[in-house]
Formats: sequence, C-alpha cells, structure tokens
Amino acid sequence: MTIKFNAVGRAPTLGNFQQRLRSPLSRQIAVLVLVAGAFLFGGGSRGDIASLIILRPLSIMLLGYGLACSQVDQLRELGAPLKLLVALAVLVAAQLIPLPPMVWHALPGRELIASIDRDVLGLAPWRPISLSPSKTLNTFFVLALPLAAMVNFAILPTEVKDRIPALLVAAGVASCLLGLLQAVGTANSPFYIYRITNNGMVVGLFSNRNHNAIFLACLVPLALSLGLSAQGRRAALTRVVSFGAAALFVPMVFATGSRAGSALLLVSLVASAALWLAGLPNGRIKTFFRERSLLATAIALGLVATVVLTILLFSGSQAFARIFERSPAEELRWQIMPQLWHLISTYFPAGSGFGSFYLVYQIREPTALLMPAYLNQAHNDFIGFLIEGGIVAGVLMFLASGWMVLSGWLAFGSVRQNRASGSFTSQSAFSWLSLSILLLGGLFDYPLRTPSLMCTAALLAASIEVKLRVGARQTVPFR
Repeated sequence: MTIKFNAVGRAPTLGNFQQRLRSPLSRQIAVLVLVAGAFLFGGGSRGDIASLIILRPLSIMLLGYGLACSQVDQLRELGAPLKLLVALAVLVAAQLIPLPPMVWHALPGRELIASIDRDVLGLAPWRPISLSPSKTLNTFFVLALPLAAMVNFAILPTEVKDRIPALLVAAGVASCLLGLLQAVGTANSPFYIYRITNNGMVVGLFSNRNHNAIFLACLVPLALSLGLSAQGRRAALTRVVSFGAAALFVPMVFATGSRAGSALLLVSLVASAALWLAGLPNGRIKTFFRERSLLATAIALGLVATVVLTILLFSGSQAFARIFERSPAEELRWQIMPQLWHLISTYFPAGSGFGSFYLVYQIREPTALLMPAYLNQAHNDFIGFLIEGGIVAGVLMFLASGWMVLSGWLAFGSVRQNRASGSFTSQSAFSWLSLSILLLGGLFDYPLRTPSLMCTAALLAASIEVKLRVGARQTVPFR
C-alpha cells in the first residue's frame, strides 16, 4: 500500500522514500558514516569506552540497513570473509548459552570454580562457556561493526567500491594530523580522545600507539597503489595526494616510537616496491622510468627525503630512542609467552570465552610476574584468539589462513596478467598486502581487538574477495 501526503502537485509517497533510501547516494553515505564512526568512536580496545554507546547502535542500525538493501547475489560475492565472520559471531553467541552444571564442571579450566560451587556455595547454577559473559557479550556486539562494513560494501556501486582504499587513506591522514597536534602539545592535552591512552606519545585516532603505527604502515601500499594506478584528467593531482599521503605516513610511524610498527613499515615499503616492479611489463622498467622520468624522480626523491627527514627530526627524540630500546612492557611480553601457551592447553578445547583473557590470566598469573598493573590482552591476537575461542577458533583461524594464501596467489596472478596488458598495478594485490601487514601486526600486539581496525580489515577482505570474483568472471585483466 502506498501512503500519500497532502501537498501541492505530485505528492511524495512511501515508495519514493524507500527508493531514495536505497539509492546509490544513500549507500555511499551509509559507508561514509560507518567508517567515520568507526574511527571517531572505535579507536580503543576496551569494552568500557564511553563512545561505544554511540558506535554500537550505529553499527547495528547500519548492519540492518545494509541487509535491507542487499540482494542474495551481492552477499554471495563476499564469499569466505563473510562466512568466516558470521561463523565467528555464532561461536561468540554459543559461548553465552547456559550449560547444565555437570557439563560445565567437566570443561577444562573450571576446576577452581567447581570447587567453590561444591564447598562454599553448596549449589551448582547453570553457566555459559564464557568465564566472563559480560565481556563475551561485548565482543558479540562489537562484531556488528565489521559485519556492517562488509554488507554495506557489497551493496555499493562497482565504481564506488574502488574508492574504499582512498577512504581508508583519508582516515590515515586524519590520524596523522591529530598525531601532529598531540606531538606539539602536552601529555594531557585535549587532543588525546581516550582517557586511558599512551599520554605523551603519538596515538592519533587510537588509544594505543602501536595500533596507530600498524594502521599507518598498512596504508602505505594502498596510498602507493592509488598513485600508481591514477588515470584521467585528475591523474596528476591523484598522484601528488596519494604519494604525499604515503610520505606523511612514514615519519608518523617512527614518531609513535613503535618498534613493531616501524618494522612493519619497512616490510610494507619493500613489498610495495617489489609488487610494483613485478607488475611492470617485461622490458618496460627502463622505458617506464624514461617515459615518466619526472614522476619516477619525484617518487625516489620524496622517499629518500622522507627517510632522511625522519632520521634528522627524531634521532634525538624520545620516540626514536624507543624504537631501539627494549621497554619493560616488551620484556614482559616475552616473559609471559610460556604462560600463554599454558593457558591455551588449560582451557582447550572449549576456550575461556571471548574478552575473558585478563580475568583468566589473573587466575593463573605466576607469582614472579605479579606487578601493580594488570595485563589487559595477550599482546598476540592469534594466541589470544586460541585461549578464548578454543578448538573452534583454531579451525576458523586455519580456514582464514587458507583464504589468505589462496587470495594472495590469485591476487599476484592478476599482477602477472597485468604485465601482459601493460597495466602497472593491481589494486587487489596491494589490498592483500595491506591486509597482510595488518594481520602481521597481530603477532606483536592486538590491533584486531580495536573496532576501527576490525572495520579496516573487513573492508580490505571484502574488497579483495569481490575483486577476485569479478576477475574470475572476466577474460581481461582486472584492476
């Protein structure tokens, strides 16, 4: 039924409103609002951040919007990344289902609580698998953000999907600009947007300097790919902005003082250069530099100048010194490694429940490592995932690794195809490289526990999957 409103001339109808709501412009606005919300309100990994009051409802509403506007074929294009993310959400939800006392007490790692039930309380209530249901419930709601990112990406027009890397690069530039204000301000300046943060350090839009550094390092391939693939009337402007953004990211990573971020930045730069050279047609390297000598010279001089200025500016600073000095926190990460492996076996195969790490670690914390501060995360996304998710999380991680290997093989295959067509870059390959850098960051910290970086990973994975599926249906090389 169509509802009409009294007005002069042709009145708007409910059908017209729904059509506008599903229009390409509305879908673009939805993605823009989602990404902006993720970086403005989701830069911390803690579940008690006040800004989550805004981000959670926003994520759920935009997830509902994306599902309402989507078609089955569009969701199918998301393939393995969407299936894995949904499977993770199901696993988290399953950890919240209450179990009978006999079943729960038989789960590994519950002996202490079982003895309290028996000897102190004298009762045995039904309990969920998770040892911290409130934290697991928080994890469940956090997953609405990456799900919304994937679903809303799927409903975008094809030409708009190619602009997602530019949107992420813009978020990186915003983080750099805020980081500059933090660098020139005091440790307690209002430019730190989170109460619990690395005060006095360059954290940008995040609460953790390592997360800011890893994010900027993973954006370097995206920025370079945007410049190298620029075409049309605005190609020159696009190159200047893209290469300028990449040049900005380099010193800002070093300014964070993050050793992991600095190492990943070097990997990012070398891998991006190798990927670009691998995509040049045979015998065209010298021709390329000769034909685009000005561009090539600008790139080379810009990168050299960036590195030199970075060293000069930060060689005497505390941030630069942190890169070459081992902090007590980094020492602790290595000291607790045996205990982390012990936690995996203690709670295997059910897991302790997502979000419960800092609580279960306190139960098993060695006396020799006791300190005034507490360990909030495992500082390794993969080990933390196994501790909290158990065997099912391990299976999901194995399947995700398989997808990364397969998609990487296909993405680099597109580079080889582009060599024959005279194209210098493949966006899917550079996106795969960016996602790999972000995942590698999980070996040293917990970036994927941060909502904004969850959103980034989801958009990159969706972009790679859709690009590869489009390429598989075409007989010509895709970009």
